[in-house]
Amino acid sequence: MLEHKELIEVIDTSSGKKMFKIKDKDTGKFYIEYILPKDRLPLYQQLQQLDIQIPPIVDLQVEEDDLIVIEEFMPFSTLQQFIDYQKLDPNTIYNIMLELCDILHVLHSQNPPIIHRDIKPDNLFFDGQHIYLTDFDIARYYSKDKAKDTTTLGSIGYAAPEQYGLGQSGVQADIYSTGVLFHYLLAGEFPYNHLYQGRETPIIERCIATSPEKRYQDILELKQAIQDLSNKDRLHYSSLKEWLPPGLRKKNIFINGLFILIYGVLISIALAGMYTFMPGDELYPYRIIIGVYYNAVLLSIVLFWGNYRNIYQYCLFNKSDSWLVVFIGRILSYLLLQFLMFGFIILIISFF
Repeated sequence: MLEHKELIEVIDTSSGKKMFKIKDKDTGKFYIEYILPKDRLPLYQQLQQLDIQIPPIVDLQVEEDDLIVIEEFMPFSTLQQFIDYQKLDPNTIYNIMLELCDILHVLHSQNPPIIHRDIKPDNLFFDGQHIYLTDFDIARYYSKDKAKDTTTLGSIGYAAPEQYGLGQSGVQADIYSTGVLFHYLLAGEFPYNHLYQGRETPIIERCIATSPEKRYQDILELKQAIQDLSNKDRLHYSSLKEWLPPGLRKKNIFINGLFILIYGVLISIALAGMYTFMPGDELYPYRIIIGVYYNAVLLSIVLFWGNYRNIYQYCLFNKSDSWLVVFIGRILSYLLLQFLMFGFIILIISFF
């Protein structure tokens, strides 16, 4: 229990809950405080005991009709904030989906099952490698005796049809929103706008079937389908594709040809510069070194600003919530890269 706390920020005061960022004056640590209806106590008591990737719950207090939930502050951006600034590579998307399936498996395995009902990028923290599921405000226990949910809640676009009063939301409701999330990460839009066409499409279509009976009936069944696809198709073309430079990652002959031409021009410019600034056979070793350097500089422009191999995740200030700070961090990181490359080439030349 926090004896001395300080209000830092009011995050949300929407209907049904209040959410604040607070600070423990004794330790200096930050926490998130929720004020919810006290009937949520059994659910949060159970969540507090689970060893899964959710923000750790450090304290639960009941005051009159309110439940006060104190959980650790997660110093990461949400998945939505992360993808607002950079595109996820296929490997990362698959890992996110597999981790989410593991989290949901634990929730769905409880007796009775815990249904989250609000899976979306805003409710997932992402540290660049792992996800943490948060916001259990509308989570509920599944009951075989109920024909439909007591309240119709959920985020538009992600909520299953049964969450709008068409039936009771069970594990298939979470599977539905997981399928929408999979589609959103791959295509950047909802499936009802334009259905993504790729190897993952059959999996997504089954997840988002209107009838719960036509979806995967267990989250582990969905996980196995994603895992099988990961071990087959993604291991072949996609893994090779991720190592290709920007412009050569899509199966489009026109775009591939255009970027091959662009890379050829860049290399030609570098070679021309090599002979312009380093003429004479007696300078042959230096010419090779400088030529390699010119090529590295020109290609680094394309590779860095094309986010090759998701390089942005290693940039300075990448975890900031401000897009301006993130952009400045990328510029500084690029300048640092150029400085290191220049220093390296000077070191090599000094040996001749």
